[in-house]
Amino acid sequence: RPPRSTRKESSAASDVYKRQVKNGENLVITYDNNDGLIDWDKTGKRIVFTSSFTGTKNIYYIDLMNIRFSSTTKGFYTANYINDFIDKEKVYVPITSNIDTSYECPKWSNSGNRIVSIAKYKGTNEIFYTNRSTLKSIGTGIKNVVTVNWKSNSEFYYVKKEEPTKLYQINIKTKKDSLILTAPQEILGISKQKGTLYLACIGGVFEYKKNSGKKGWYKMNINGK
Repeated sequence: RPPRSTRKESSAASDVYKRQVKNGENLVITYDNNDGLIDWDKTGKRIVFTSSFTGTKNIYYIDLMNIRFSSTTKGFYTANYINDFIDKEKVYVPITSNIDTSYECPKWSNSGNRIVSIAKYKGTNEIFYTNRSTLKSIGTGIKNVVTVNWKSNSEFYYVKKEEPTKLYQINIKTKKDSLILTAPQEILGISKQKGTLYLACIGGVFEYKKNSGKKGWYKMNINGK
């Protein structure tokens, strides 16, 4: 979702447009082997993802407000750095830079100041969250998980490896967790959309409306995360 203006930029960049992405359109911003695990922040201005272009899989984000887009054909736009083969170091903003830890499943908090992720090290994994401004990463002690997402700035939804069909929530400060629901199939990923949780599962998508408790199952092939 680039900036909303449809006018051209200044003459120095006359081939660059800013426009709104409409329903049914797609915007591809990264070209890394990041397994499709990306997340928009609440403002729609930043995308967080993982990349191993420096050797270890670390967390980065792209600030869409600082990227120029060009029109290649009518109705089709691309990010200039993809066309110009600009070094990723000039586009990717690093969140982590560890050489002995690999990160996956990054998710923005509602405030946009924190990113939760799953850090893999020494044969195990653990939920970490990182402050975007200070780049300080904090381990939660919650280990052996499949996937994670924020519930609030102090709570997470997560799935344990030993209970792959069960969705839990946990408070960061009290470390108390509780079972939210049990899905029909193993859970691969968690998405939040306006009061509704969508769980990507083996064999389909499980829908859970938090206010009413209503549940729905949509059978489909899920080939990734």
